[in-house]
Amino acid sequence: MKRTNLIIGFLSYALLALILIVCGWWLAALLLLLIYGVVILLYKHSKKAQWLIDGDPSDKETLDTIIAQYGQPDDVVVIDPSRANEPFGVILIYSAGRFLIAAGKRIPFDSITSISAKNSATPYTVGQYQILINTNDKLLGTLHFNAGYDAQFATNSATQVLHALK
Repeated sequence: MKRTNLIIGFLSYALLALILIVCGWWLAALLLLLIYGVVILLYKHSKKAQWLIDGDPSDKETLDTIIAQYGQPDDVVVIDPSRANEPFGVILIYSAGRFLIAAGKRIPFDSITSISAKNSATPYTVGQYQILINTNDKLLGTLHFNAGYDAQFATNSATQVLHALK
């Protein structure tokens, strides 16, 4: 959000709170300003808040646009066979440039600390297996990519990516 939007939003909430105070509903006014403050704090400290508004920018990219932007990859690892023609179904490895593209995100080899496969199921749900890419980058953190319901396929995909890094 732009700074002017934040100021206009705050002023409108403050005016509404002032009207509530004049009417004798000071508790409702305080609660309204408290909720507004919490929303602003969460928005400023979370990139996901913008994704909720606009959607993940990598959702809008196709595999063809990524390949046109970065060139032909040296290796392609399919992590989800049902989405093999989408950016979320493959990991594009660029060995010459020392980076990979996973779900539209560019990840340098140097920032990757480990790669593994994990079952995301809980006792109450059937979850997909996931490829986990741990990074030492604070913005990226640990990335989770769905790899379908086959444990062997997910493990093989994670192993292929790990070997491509060497």
